[in-house]
Amino acid sequence: MRAMSSPICLRPIGVVEVGLPRSDKVDRFSFVSVVRIFDEYAEGLRGLEEYSHAFVLWHFHEAKTPRLTLKPWGREDLPRWASSPRGSPAGPTPWPSPS
Repeated sequence: MRAMSSPICLRPIGVVEVGLPRSDKVDRFSFVSVVRIFDEYAEGLRGLEEYSHAFVLWHFHEAKTPRLTLKPWGREDLPRWASSPRGSPAGPTPWPSPS
């Protein structure tokens, strides 16, 4: 496999205005967020309302420093795992941690 020689740069085209509250008491599977697309990109999304789903790629800019390995579910009796395939809040593509 050939290593990548240059970074991949992403530019935001919008923001989440109403995101999931930082509370454990919210059903995250039924919560609806509001994503606002910046005006200069709206033309490129014309017709989106005709589809049932849209993929939204996001970056958790408030996440803490990632860890590459962790103990699953914080259990000290289990061995360390790579955090990325586990979908961990502490991994290289982290989730925001509730405050």
